[in-house]
Amino acid sequence: MRVVLVHLGSPLPKHARICIRQAIAASGERPVVVGPTAARKFRSEGRARFRQVESLSGMGLKRFWRYACERFFVLEAAMRAMNLERCIHIECDVLMYASPASYVEWLIDTYGTGLATCPLTNLEDTAALMYVGSQAALAAFNTALLDLVALPPAEFVAVHGGEMAHEMRMMNLLRAKSGLAASLPTTVASAHELGSAYIFDPASYGQYVDGVPAEPGVAYAGEHHRVGRELLSGNYRLRWDAQQRIPLVASSGDGSEYPLATLHIHSKRLERWAWDEGPRQHANPLSRARSRMRPRLGAIPSAVDFARRDY
Repeated sequence: MRVVLVHLGSPLPKHARICIRQAIAASGERPVVVGPTAARKFRSEGRARFRQVESLSGMGLKRFWRYACERFFVLEAAMRAMNLERCIHIECDVLMYASPASYVEWLIDTYGTGLATCPLTNLEDTAALMYVGSQAALAAFNTALLDLVALPPAEFVAVHGGEMAHEMRMMNLLRAKSGLAASLPTTVASAHELGSAYIFDPASYGQYVDGVPAEPGVAYAGEHHRVGRELLSGNYRLRWDAQQRIPLVASSGDGSEYPLATLHIHSKRLERWAWDEGPRQHANPLSRARSRMRPRLGAIPSAVDFARRDY
């Protein structure tokens, strides 16, 4: 199954190139990369309609929110053009640690021809990794998405709730209320329930490891994140496997331990966590990150042991 990365709005950033190299190292195959130039040829009626009705361009960040949503229409058009019936979509700040070949059979058995996204909070999902089981499922998802993006942001929040009318809130609505997607396992409990050998990072694990863009290197966890609650409570501990290549999530609650198939490095400093990148420096970046963590979040539990690998 092919891995597809869609990046719109600006030239491919440095961290995306690291994402691509890591995907090749993990899977042995180059992902399909659709940048802003290539995306111009992937036209469709849905994408044209999206541009006519969307209310996201005025939300700031140089149209970031528009591009974050438009990529789903580009992905649909690209799949049709390349005759891809199924694919795995990743965002350009995600590192893959496990080959999709090791979990693709499980994806198909579990989700079939449907979609699956990564729950982040009770009201938001991400497409850090998204399983697309068929062109038809993505088309249905995008058709429903058009109705949501047409609402002015203030009206969207008034009608549907949440803090912001962005694609993460919309993805959650389309999954949780419309049934147009299912959940990928992002916690130990959900991996156990779904019979998955892996956990997928919606953003929480990567933020805990290396922070957010505004404060890179400052470990972040929030009670509003499903995973954040487990990290802040001390139930979850992160570590590397014996070969120091795969990140693991250990739960003290039931003694379970699962490998992370991905880390969503929201800080964009992917070189620190990729297999063949980055300085061979300090052994435990979280030890310093803990002392600089935002006071409102409380202290990072002392049980955390996620040392930077010494290559």
